[in-house]
Amino acid sequence: MAPLPLALTKGTDGATRVTPVVSSLPSSAQTTVAELATQFADTIASTGLNPEDPAYLEAWIDAAKYNDMLLKQRLGVVAWQKLKAETAQQAYREANPQFEEVAQP
Repeated sequence: MAPLPLALTKGTDGATRVTPVVSSLPSSAQTTVAELATQFADTIASTGLNPEDPAYLEAWIDAAKYNDMLLKQRLGVVAWQKLKAETAQQAYREANPQFEEVAQP
């Protein structure tokens, strides 16, 4: 199965959830991200494609681009950029646990 957008994660029960980084946003922005996460999951599910099918990946990429554009519009460019940067940092830390956190001055 294709990976989820950086703002989303799979819970232990298999449900799609927003990442902890999103919880640092104001509640209205968290609601927006949650709504778009649901929309993304519904869009992908509605394709009825097998995750192993190359068309599934294509549909996933198209839906991710569209949702990212909606997220930028609804959150605003500055908040969107901050979210992208924080989720990228989180993904890097999770992929590279051997690196310790360096305290920011």
